[in-house]
Amino acid sequence: MESPREALKFAKQQNLLHTIDLTCLEHSIKASLSLPNQIQKHINLHPLTLTETKFETLLEKFPLGFGNKKYCVEISESMIMGDPLSLYEPTDRLKRAGILVALDHANFGHLCLESIILLQPDMIKLD
Repeated sequence: MESPREALKFAKQQNLLHTIDLTCLEHSIKASLSLPNQIQKHINLHPLTLTETKFETLLEKFPLGFGNKKYCVEISESMIMGDPLSLYEPTDRLKRAGILVALDHANFGHLCLESIILLQPDMIKLD
C-alpha cells in the first residue's frame, strides 16, 4: 500500500483497525522514550480506537510518570464518523490524565465546528 490512508481503509475493511492502531500506539510510545524528556510527543490515534478501547487499557500504554503534558494525542477530524459527542468522554479523560488532545486536519465545516465546541481540544491543526 502506498499511503497510510490506504492501509487504514484496508485495516477497517478487515476489522483490524483497532488492533493495528493500538499496536502503532505502543510502538510510537516505545520509540518516543529515546527522545529527550522535555520534548512534547504527538501521536495520532484513530477516533474509533478512543471509543472502543477501555480507558485504563489505553492509559497503560503510556509510560509511568508521563504527565505534565508531554504527550499529545492527535485525532483526525476527517476520520470522525457520526456524532463527535462519542469522543467527549475519552478525550476529557485523556486531558484529566495529563495528555493533551489535538484536533488534526480541521476544516471549517459543520462537523469541525461541532467537534471543536464539544471536545475543546488543547490544539487545533488547520488544513
